[in-house]
Amino acid sequence: SFRFELNHGDCGQEPGWSDCDNNRERAELYYQWKSKSSLERPGKEKWYRFYLFIPQDYNNIAPAKTSLIQWKGYKGNKDVLVMIQTHHGGLYFNHNGDTFNDQWWLLKNDQDMRGKWIEIVFNTNWHPDENKGYMKVWIDGKMKVDYKGIANTPNGKGFNLRYGIYSSYLNRYEEVTGNKTTPKRVVYYDGVRGDTSCKKVLKDKEKCNNLLSQTAFQKHVDVYSIK
Repeated sequence: SFRFELNHGDCGQEPGWSDCDNNRERAELYYQWKSKSSLERPGKEKWYRFYLFIPQDYNNIAPAKTSLIQWKGYKGNKDVLVMIQTHHGGLYFNHNGDTFNDQWWLLKNDQDMRGKWIEIVFNTNWHPDENKGYMKVWIDGKMKVDYKGIANTPNGKGFNLRYGIYSSYLNRYEEVTGNKTTPKRVVYYDGVRGDTSCKKVLKDKEKCNNLLSQTAFQKHVDVYSIK
């Protein structure tokens, strides 16, 4: 498995951007596909699977934001599309405000997400047409998100996948707690896979049929209203 640890002042840099100068901390891996036949080509079906472990003593720094998994554009559109975040109350799927109206769906309550491996399965086609696009999320085999609508920007031509720990708006944590130093955060990942069908990712036809037979009726929530 991969172990990520983020401490106060850990910040990354890339051309034209510095976390250190923008109230952020980061420890991430990212994968970028550039070929026309790549996994991340818009309008084609995509499946992803992650196993995520959040320790019992994980330090949640809400109301600062913390992303554990995110998809971000790199060609034609460099905005964030979606994130899986920890925030008040638990683990959330986020339609990011860079691309959508900022919306969150609760995936796992805080007390249920700690100290155990969580299986996350995400299915989308990254389609910009509101009549064709979709996003679905299953947690431990149970559907939590069944969204139909715009799943990409019209000019989005490619993406990169990033996972680890990425914290932003750190000033919110200081304003609420009075602490100028953020605490250590640790998470683990295993079994990360991505491909063009459920069967290729999960290697289990029966499980895929079970996932695809489900529906979800959960509405998105206002994460800032959750204490």
